[in-house]
Amino acid sequence: FMGKQDLPAAAAALERATGLKADDADAFADLGLVRMAQGKLSDAEQALSRAIMLKPDYADAHRLRDVLMKHRRDPEQAKQAALALLAALFTR
Repeated sequence: FMGKQDLPAAAAALERATGLKADDADAFADLGLVRMAQGKLSDAEQALSRAIMLKPDYADAHRLRDVLMKHRRDPEQAKQAALALLAALFTR
């Protein structure tokens, strides 16, 4: 879903995944990135915080949360940063 930039479908799939496996830090970090790309910054922050709580040394989740906090006052900039990250991930 994320490779096709179908953010609503990706978010729904990740919500299901985190519901089925509430200790999956990767799924929560991915959900945080998708929510940020959707401009849902509060949801993104919650998901990223959960990922970090589950895995305190999770560097990628910390980096994503740092990006979110850097752009917190400008949701459009946060959204664009997340979309750029997604594009980079799926063009490899």
